[in-house]
Amino acid sequence: DVAAARALRLARALGESLARVTGESLLLDSCRVVQQAAADHDAAYLERLATAHRFYRDGRIAHRDNEHARAERLFRRASDAFRHTSSPMKYVTAYYLGSSLYFQFRIQEATRQLHEINTEELARRDYYALAAQIGWEQGLCELVSGSVSNAIGILNTSRQSFERLGEKENAATLDTLLAEALDFVDDPSAGWKHRRRALNELSSAGNETRVLIALTTAADDRLRREQWQRASALLDIAADIARRMKHQELAAYVLVKRSVARLHLGRAGPAAEDLREARIWIGQLSQQSARDRADAELAVAESAQSRANTPSALAALDHAVQYYEKAAPAYLPPRLLERAGLRVRSGDVADAQPDLLAG
Repeated sequence: DVAAARALRLARALGESLARVTGESLLLDSCRVVQQAAADHDAAYLERLATAHRFYRDGRIAHRDNEHARAERLFRRASDAFRHTSSPMKYVTAYYLGSSLYFQFRIQEATRQLHEINTEELARRDYYALAAQIGWEQGLCELVSGSVSNAIGILNTSRQSFERLGEKENAATLDTLLAEALDFVDDPSAGWKHRRRALNELSSAGNETRVLIALTTAADDRLRREQWQRASALLDIAADIARRMKHQELAAYVLVKRSVARLHLGRAGPAAEDLREARIWIGQLSQQSARDRADAELAVAESAQSRANTPSALAALDHAVQYYEKAAPAYLPPRLLERAGLRVRSGDVADAQPDLLAG
């Protein structure tokens, strides 16, 4: 096939350029496997490679479109196909399988999948970018699981790798995650150093999605410190970006968070309007895992709105606690402390004690 041969030559040229400039050789090695099979006229082996690459391509499309359950199935099929080849694409597929599990909030499964990939072997084979990408995902898993010190170490290593490779946007995105991790260990000075660097780089690159994420994590830090006006200002900017992008999940998240800031600023009407709009965005989410997370955040905000009605506020926090216990333990303690406070105010001190101890 002339078109396929031309595409393979182009990929090989790109791989050679990457290897020459950065030392990264995964693309070059992947091309070599295919070209060797073609030179050997091994039709059966070429068909296995083609099948594996088709499953991988379709998995990447599903992953891009946030169809993570479908992506998981396709990456599993690609992984099975690549297992019977010498292609290094088996490592890339294993990474994306872990990523698809993470985005379904199956954190323990994602962690196991990612740890099964031998990153030392990747480094020996000069697959630096993939090793850094795996560290990015591992760091996320550690962060949401509450192993913050581990997350900081892993994310720092990956950030340095991306910087050496000249991948500035990826390094800046890792700065965003490091800032969030440092917020958890109460090191705001170091956190904001990473955050400012991330915002400068991502804004220059014009990557609105990553700018939006950086803004929301910055606002989260201000909310944790009860700096309501500063949080609200950041979330005003984020809300404008999320609406313009029609990013359903982030629009819902930003509006829910802004409702909390506005409520504490005495702006109950605008806070309620934010929640109303957030519910509309949540209703448009197609992925169950995304809806579950958005519903949990919405429940926290609704509990704040319902403080005058303790049973209603407690029911909302119960819903949020159940979600965070399963999906993101690192974010659970503040919810437990909020629920304990409600129980104490209602005179239910005995039931508040377990939450106080756990939080």
